[in-house]
Parts: sequence; C-alpha cells; structure tokens
Amino acid sequence: MHWMMGVFSSHATGRKLTLSKDVKLGERTSERMNQVTYHYESRDCIGELIIQEFNKKLPTNSQLAMIFILIAGNHQSWRTNKAVFTIEDFIKFKGEEVNKNTRDVARRQLEQTMKRLLDCKIEVKYNKRTKKCAMINLLAGYTYENGFCSVEFPSTVIEALNIYPQLFPTWGGKLVNPKALAMTIYIYYRIKQAKKHDCVVNINIRDLLSYTGIPYDKEQVNNRRYKQLIIQPFLKAVEDIHLLSGNALKIEIPTYEGIDEFLNSHVVVTYDKAVADYYNTKKKEKNIEKKTGGKLNEPKSSKPSQRVSKRAVG
Repeated sequence: MHWMMGVFSSHATGRKLTLSKDVKLGERTSERMNQVTYHYESRDCIGELIIQEFNKKLPTNSQLAMIFILIAGNHQSWRTNKAVFTIEDFIKFKGEEVNKNTRDVARRQLEQTMKRLLDCKIEVKYNKRTKKCAMINLLAGYTYENGFCSVEFPSTVIEALNIYPQLFPTWGGKLVNPKALAMTIYIYYRIKQAKKHDCVVNINIRDLLSYTGIPYDKEQVNNRRYKQLIIQPFLKAVEDIHLLSGNALKIEIPTYEGIDEFLNSHVVVTYDKAVADYYNTKKKEKNIEKKTGGKLNEPKSSKPSQRVSKRAVG
C-alpha cells in the first residue's frame, strides 16, 4: 500500500518517486487512453495501478482519506467489503473541531478523492503465491447520505491489502503538513521492511525527501536555494511529527556542513516498542507456519492495533 500512497502524492507533479533498492517502480503514459500505468515490483509482489487523467493531480488529501478508510474498514472486519463511518469520524481523525465548516470541507475532500479513485484500476500478483488479482477497479463504490459514508472495495483488493499489513499511528491523521504525513507513511513502511525490529531504523535522507515531495538533488533547485527549498521543509516536517508523536517516534538528524553532506547522510529513527513487538510476533508466526506447512489464524483484533492493512497504532 505504501507505493500507492507515494504515487498518490507524486502523480502529475513532474517529480520522480524513488523507493528502496529492492523495489522497482516504473510508469507508462497513454495519451490516447488519457491514463498512466504505474508498475510496482518487490520481492513479495508485482502490482499495477492505472490512474485516469494522467496530467491531472490527485486531490491533496488522497493519502489521508485512504488511510482513514482502511483503518475504519479493518476495524469493522470489512463486513460486506465496506468501510462505514460518519463524517465526524473523519474530522476527528484529522484532529479538527466538528462544526458546519469542517463538515463541509471533509465532505468535499472525501467526494473529490473518491471520484478520482473510483476511476483507478489495480492488478496484484504475488511472487511466492499462485493467486493473482486481475485488473479490476480499486474501489467498488462510494455513497454519502445524511452524514454517513460508505466505501466499498472489491474482495480481491481487500485480500491483497491484508496480505501485507502495515502499521500507521493514530496521531498521524492529525498531521496538517502533507510533507509530514508523507514522511510518516514512509517511515512506518521502512520500519515494516527492516530485517530486524529493535526499535531503531536508519533511513537515507534522499529517500525521505523523495517520498515526501521535497527536492532530493541540487540540480532540482534553482538559484542555489538549498536551505529554503530542501533543508527547511524537511526540518519543518520532522518538527510537526515530533509535536504529535510524543515518545512513539523520534527522528534524529545528524550534524552536517553544507548541502552535500546533508543529502548524503541518514536519520536515525527510534520507534515504539509495541511496534517492534508486533512485527517480531508476526515473524515468529511466519516461521512456525513454514515449519508446520500450515496457516495460522490471526485474531480479528490484537493489541496494540486493530486487524488492518494500514493498522492503527497509538
């Protein structure tokens, strides 16, 4: 799911999204069909996402809306393949006061995002499995009536999302700064991908900049305004994360002299032990499954998170 979130933020912006070394992400545009196809490939799966109107950006709240919908749907165990929630639920997730203005804004945000995502199509193939999700619509439907929202997914999409669950902090929805939100999504993806989970992960600053939507090369900046266009937006995103994360997530930025040293350095991220315990438990379950040749049944909910593809953590 992380790569789709990155595509949502980078689509039609003119910048290239770079991911981890073991991940490939390509794109091809069809002007005749007025669409772009993003091809994703990792050691676990191969996926394609088709977005209509290749030269039109997705709504700025696409990432946030999709994360909230996934958390809501999985909290409800995807009854009838739907996520059902009130507009007030979405407003509170964003950390805003519920009033007429915020209701109107939230309704428009959801409508704009759902309108674009309903036109998206997705195909997923699992490298180590025989199953394949044929090219289908990413969403099956969206309705809004009297303050109640319902988002329906095809069952095969839900299955694909649940095969690769990823944690996401509950405080993340309150991040107003879109760069801070994107950075948080990417950090929790890298935590998931780490070979060991001991509450610490190192991340290259260039990778964070790319996913966050900040220039990650000097050539991408005119008039040598590196501090204003690269360093300051990066530090502001980190500051915004620290204001909400408490002790759950800390990003240590190394000392640096000049833009070259900054771009070639890495941050040290310290994260909550509950997150490490979750992934270590999942790893043990997979090892037992391999030895027994069977499949473990996962409970519908577990601490510290609900049963979700984007799992909510405190």
